[in-house]
Amino acid sequence: MGPAFVGLMARNSWASRKDSPAPARASRPNMAGGPSDDRRSQHCMYGGDWRPSKSIIVSSSVVRLTQTYWAIVHMLTTIFHLHRVTANLLTQCSAGVIGLSTAVRLQQDGYNVAIVAKDFPSPFEAVDAKASINYTSQWGGAHNRWVIPANETEERDHAMALVTFQQMESLNKSNPEAGITFMPGIEYLENPPAQYRSLTEEKAKSLGLVEFRRLKPSEFPDDKVKWGCEYWTWCVNPMIYCSFLLRRFSWNGGKVFRREISNPREGFTIKGLADVRAVINCSGVGFGDKDSFITRGQTCAVANYSPATVTRQNADGSWSFCVPRNFDGGTIVGGTKEPDNWDP
Repeated sequence: MGPAFVGLMARNSWASRKDSPAPARASRPNMAGGPSDDRRSQHCMYGGDWRPSKSIIVSSSVVRLTQTYWAIVHMLTTIFHLHRVTANLLTQCSAGVIGLSTAVRLQQDGYNVAIVAKDFPSPFEAVDAKASINYTSQWGGAHNRWVIPANETEERDHAMALVTFQQMESLNKSNPEAGITFMPGIEYLENPPAQYRSLTEEKAKSLGLVEFRRLKPSEFPDDKVKWGCEYWTWCVNPMIYCSFLLRRFSWNGGKVFRREISNPREGFTIKGLADVRAVINCSGVGFGDKDSFITRGQTCAVANYSPATVTRQNADGSWSFCVPRNFDGGTIVGGTKEPDNWDP
């Protein structure tokens, strides 16, 4: 086949959620604090620095897309198999968590892959927060928060989350240095939707939720909380995890090119690469996609350790959360989300 363009501009899995309205888009609520919109929400995740500061967050989301990326990556590689792509070389744009995961998976399936990107993972000790403001992956919390599906879109997303849960569980066992930690996840909701109020432990088990239990009112932090639960989930330190993926990619023979490109077609003409048969677009924004948008967010990373990842949805639609970053990464505390706000 001729040159192929496979866009990984998948809709963010927190779009169109009905259990967590974004302040600026109350009519289109969402989960985990991300904005919902009919546009593809290839935006942001929780950004910020180790000190409180506003940050513009651009590109693919970690916090919720991390929850679904292995399923998306599997779908992508299936597309290549269906079309019998026998490419000598695949060029992939972006070195965020989606891009790195895609590159590693394609390598595992026998493809020769090169990554072309402007930004790459950096260790916390050396990262320049302002210079890396557009490289969102390493600023994520990041955690898996189960969302009880209430429609077809959410059922699709939940199925992807289950695939990713299994993948992260397997990776944690085979590579404990990858930055993944399994721990309890705790939810507090002040105004729970119907699918939460009717959720039983039997129903949760059928949905694949591990060690799920409803919390008793005596376990709520205050009388504003009307519903709560606990389950087994995973968190990841994204700075460690993204570096792990890049290292694995490189050790398996992958090529890396630090370039800033404005069109995916430039992936066919990178100096030093020959016989490129396909370009995979794993970017967030930057290629002029009118259906993509950014979200400004603010979080704070503290040195204190949290033994669980805790999320609270307030009645007004705002959120608070603690997301542990194990491996000496402290805890992410947040947060705010402002769709379409580019002001730093």
